[in-house]
Amino acid sequence: MLASEDGTGGVVCRCYGMPHYFGAPNVRALAPNTESKSVECAMAAVRYVCQEIAGDNKSPFVITKVVVPSFVVAGTAFPEIEWTASFDEDSLLLTLTTKALGTPRQSVWRGWLNRFGSK
Repeated sequence: MLASEDGTGGVVCRCYGMPHYFGAPNVRALAPNTESKSVECAMAAVRYVCQEIAGDNKSPFVITKVVVPSFVVAGTAFPEIEWTASFDEDSLLLTLTTKALGTPRQSVWRGWLNRFGSK
């Protein structure tokens, strides 16, 4: 798993290896900003969904909504957060988004495209 800035002021948290080891899509969660709360919540969502797929044998192709239970990181309690999941068959990627953390300044995809010189 890793987290990296998305070029719009947000962060993309994602895992790698799910297709290779489990025949499932990789999972990513979008945090609208670089605040540690947003990033920790997005990382927790990725870990939770990967556990459901790999550990609990849940089909990733039917996941449309995920409720990540409350958790604690370094003494900070985080609330339960509901995420919407969308599967992209072409890139074999399950993307998680939530309104609970706020909204990004612009589209994540636009940020990625701008990084590579497209407008």
